[in-house]
Amino acid sequence: MVYMGIAIAALVLLVVLLIEHSIMQRAENPDFAGKVFLEIIGFTTLEVVNWSVWLALLSNTSSLFSMTSLLASAYFFVGFYIEHQITENVITQQPFLHFRNARGVITAGVILETLSEGVGARLWISYGLAGMGPVAIIFPVESQTTARVPA
Repeated sequence: MVYMGIAIAALVLLVVLLIEHSIMQRAENPDFAGKVFLEIIGFTTLEVVNWSVWLALLSNTSSLFSMTSLLASAYFFVGFYIEHQITENVITQQPFLHFRNARGVITAGVILETLSEGVGARLWISYGLAGMGPVAIIFPVESQTTARVPA
């Protein structure tokens, strides 16, 4: 029965993220068409897979510095860096798998966003496990608000 709950949680996350990403895309590019929506489905699915794998890796972690925890952190950074860069590409109408900006350098903003989301997610899990429910609910809302402020 628990495994069915995981599938339902992933499906709910997919629907909510599709709505969020579509709203974000519409704000940046009101005329987006079917191809862009397919790209949104692509990077949103990647985000759901990333969250699911990361949480599965963390479920087998005994401490913050265990090998599994370090593997989860590495997976988080690589997986979410790719997802965040694809998201940025779709929003700015760049090629889908384009990992360098016009000057040929990796985008520092995407790296910073990925690092801050990783730290925030880990703190969120830690606060939730420590019984600090309200903080575990407020923190993601606050971090999503600050992540959307243009640089």
